[in-house]
Amino acid sequence: MLVFPASGAEAARRYITEKPLPKTASTDVRETAVEAELDGNFTLTLEAPVLPGYSWSLYNSLPPGVSLVSVSSTQRQAVSPDMTPTAVETRSYHASSTGRNRIIFRYARPGDETPLIYVIFSLNVRLK
Repeated sequence: MLVFPASGAEAARRYITEKPLPKTASTDVRETAVEAELDGNFTLTLEAPVLPGYSWSLYNSLPPGVSLVSVSSTQRQAVSPDMTPTAVETRSYHASSTGRNRIIFRYARPGDETPLIYVIFSLNVRLK
């Protein structure tokens, strides 16, 4: 059995659950802070250019106490012929435990090791 002080336990848990992000100089990494209340729902929005074969997927697993409620997507038309249309995916989640976690998504084609985009949501679930 391993015993860590409170801060050490948190650091050890992060080390075990988060792997480094494979990226190149052109990989877009976006970070967003999200606040949620215990036993409430919250929404994460993912936006990217519409590209054949690309889709959003979780890079890490959902934290304990966070469950998916729904997913919806819309497409915004390009404002000019030389621009790519944009897809917006909205994911709703329910928070059933407090704490701070990170939810990381990647926008890539199946089999790609390095995605085009990462979105890192730093989630803080607090008491009401």
